[in-house]
Formats: sequence, structure tokens, C-alpha cells
Amino acid sequence: MDILKEDSAYLMDKIVIRDLRANAVIGTLEHERTRPQELCVTLEMELDLAAAGASDDLAKSVDYSEVERRALELIECSRFRLVEALCSALGKLLLEYAPVRRARVTVVKGRALSRSQVEVSMDFGRAEERGDA
Repeated sequence: MDILKEDSAYLMDKIVIRDLRANAVIGTLEHERTRPQELCVTLEMELDLAAAGASDDLAKSVDYSEVERRALELIECSRFRLVEALCSALGKLLLEYAPVRRARVTVVKGRALSRSQVEVSMDFGRAEERGDA
């Protein structure tokens, strides 16, 4: 049975790792450089999952347990000053997986401000997806 998609150029399947909690030394203020802060991260990967769905074969998808492990290692070993820099590093990591065409990384830094939290989202795509190729 074939599953038809209306317009594969605009409809993309997703794998989402949501609310990944990790501790990192991150920030520009002196007190932020001395102890880790909890971050909440969401990693979204856009890719075609039709072959994986039809075959039940992990090799035709992305092993999200591996993505989680690598993302945690990157976050917890990093010492970025800006949340944007962490997002950029995570976006590059996601695009290392060949099936991933586009990615979005969202990082929530809960104690960035005295009365609110800060959320930074960045989108990433392969050169051919952005029209740079």
C-alpha cells in the first residue's frame, strides 16, 4: 500500500525530541559561568519517513536514542556564552544525519531573566533546501 503525500516539497515528516533536560554552563554574566543551569531543549528533524514506515527498518530513519545521547553530550560539555551558539551547534549536529533535510532547535533557559524564561528557536537546512546549491 502506497501512502500518498499531497506535495512532498512542502509536507515533511518529523521526528521530535521534546523537553530534553540537560545542565550546561551557559551565559554572559559572571555567576552564569560558575555553575551549570538547567536547559530544556526540543530537537525537530524533518525528513522523509515513508521508507522507514513501510519497511520497519531503523537504517531508513534516524536513531533518535543516538541523537539524544549526542545532544546531551554536546550540551553538557559545552561552555557557550549565548543560547544562540548552542542552538547553532545542535543544528549542525542534526544535519550530520543524512536523511535530515531541515531541523529546528529550541532551547529554553529558565532562569535567564528574573521574572520570565527565555526561549530561542533557530531553523537549519541543507544548502540545497535553502536554494544555495
